[in-house]
Amino acid sequence: MRSIRQYLPAGLFFAALLMPALSCLYSPALKPFLLTRLHGGDTSTLEEEVRRTNPLWTGALQLYSTTLYRFGISSNPNAARIGLDGWVFLGNEHNENFAQAIRQRVISNDDASHWGEVLDDQRAWLKSQGIPSVFVFAPMKANIYPEKLPRWAQVMRYGKPSIFDMLQRHTGDELLDLRHALIQNKQYGLTYSMLNSHWSDYGAYSAWQVVAKRLEKDISGFKAYGTGPVVKINRTTYGNEFDAMVNIHVDNAWDVYSLAQPQPDIEMQQADGTWSSLHGDPATDVLDLPRHTRNPSATNNLKALVLRDSMGNSLSPFLQGSFKETFQEHHHFFPGYSLNLPQLIETKKPDVVIYVMTERFDIEPLGNLYYWRSERNYRESKADILPLKVTAGGSRVSLDTAFVLNDGITKGGVLHLRLRSKSDTYVHLAYGAERARNEFYETVTRGWNDLYFELPARPGNGVIDLTSPDGNVAEIQQADFKPAG
Repeated sequence: MRSIRQYLPAGLFFAALLMPALSCLYSPALKPFLLTRLHGGDTSTLEEEVRRTNPLWTGALQLYSTTLYRFGISSNPNAARIGLDGWVFLGNEHNENFAQAIRQRVISNDDASHWGEVLDDQRAWLKSQGIPSVFVFAPMKANIYPEKLPRWAQVMRYGKPSIFDMLQRHTGDELLDLRHALIQNKQYGLTYSMLNSHWSDYGAYSAWQVVAKRLEKDISGFKAYGTGPVVKINRTTYGNEFDAMVNIHVDNAWDVYSLAQPQPDIEMQQADGTWSSLHGDPATDVLDLPRHTRNPSATNNLKALVLRDSMGNSLSPFLQGSFKETFQEHHHFFPGYSLNLPQLIETKKPDVVIYVMTERFDIEPLGNLYYWRSERNYRESKADILPLKVTAGGSRVSLDTAFVLNDGITKGGVLHLRLRSKSDTYVHLAYGAERARNEFYETVTRGWNDLYFELPARPGNGVIDLTSPDGNVAEIQQADFKPAG
């Protein structure tokens, strides 16, 4: 016994040294690591993945972060901030969310005005196409449950307007304000939850009542699905997004609803064009986008284009159940995605456009102010449209090739180009004589694009040079000009 006791500390020490290596045997990344190594591939990133996903590492992180959480401390305050009663709020790495929540992050009045101007121009353009639109701002959790913020944060925000409030000064009721409904319904159930930044299923139901009312007002004869009373609110465990984010490993209470109205059977279009049923689980996650659904039992023949983010997840059953067809696309704040609204309108041919946007994105411009100003000036101009002849290649020209327009362009006005691009890129437009040259840059997406450029009067031969950094090939479908008055 004495000899065992003598060597026990050393044995425990060596066992502790071996435990990290042994735990790697249970890492899900071990097999890809070994296969890549056997085939002579680069394993540098996989090696880190093996270390990071073994049960010893993840277990230690969960224990560490969850223990801190129970003491009201965040293991990563930039990602998540701990409030009162165990409520957690997104940190500033998410669009400066917490700084917005405590009114530390604001925007200028000019920025708010420009944001509202883009919204007005988009709505006016859609209206000119005969398409109504509804803009749904999904409130951040701190604006529905401010009493769950840390006490010092409640003091900092007290009496100060949010960015949403600032935008409303320039947009009026064009921005649907869901805050009152979500706050009022807190007395019946959780409209948001402790460990998720999104509204709960019941919160989505509460928000939908406001959205549906606006849609029924704007669309003659339209009746939305899901506007009946809630039969029952059930509390379940779901949706702890801070487990994956900062390793807070506890259950999250989540409220769901039951309606008397039966849920319609929603069908989804597959990649091969065939249709399949969603089998009673009609929610569309943001990771499923883009998605095209249809409701065979719909009482209308309307098509809706929904531009959304993850706040549309719990809202999607209502949207899909209310229209004959629903097209769901990312709005332009999705990483690596550029929104081409005119292209979507022409290809999807919707009867209504619905934005569903997370409130924290309000610090970003809604769209390209120059583009929408130029489009508005073109649309509202009373001048005759002057068709322009495209040369240097005819109707299909390379973006890095100059093409010549007629001399009328030198008067100044708005140039309209319709072109087709093979990929997402940008184009460079140069106009005017050598010493009085104007240059413009505009993003384009794969497919066709309508571009508008406000060109000042300039001496020169009316030549427009259009180039692209990657030598993309474009098909110029149309070129015309509205001269200034």
